Amino acid sequence: MTRAAAIMSREVVCVTPSYSAIEALRLMREEGVRHLPVVSRQKLVGVLSDRDLLGNQDLDREVVTLMTPLPITCPPSATVGRLAELMVQQRIDCVPIVEGDTLVGIITSTDLLELLTKRNSPLSQVLPVDFVIRQLGAFSAAVNA
Repeated sequence: MTRAAAIMSREVVCVTPSYSAIEALRLMREEGVRHLPVVSRQKLVGVLSDRDLLGNQDLDREVVTLMTPLPITCPPSATVGRLAELMVQQRIDCVPIVEGDTLVGIITSTDLLELLTKRNSPLSQVLPVDFVIRQLGAFSAAVNA
């Protein structure tokens, strides 16, 4: 069984609660991320997502006013299946990975999708990518004939 520790991003871009929302949006764009864990005194206190910022007219404030406080988290020992289940049930796109209150990584829905599509991954058997590609190719050939 694949565990969170095996696939989590360990170099996580974080902000503090007093960080400017407009600067957080800029940081997301520069780093190519959609989620920023909010950390205070090395402890996870929230998560700021691009959805918290996009469409918000007033970004001239601190991220603490926009973040999701006390986000759903998992330990590094959590299974990938448990992470996926949480994301679907809670309609969230990331799960911070913590040991105690300390952030040690993050897993996003993109990470899980990438895991599904890796040929050598045990989870790749869940999604029959080769079959789908062959079927679409056969369909395309039949339509173009």
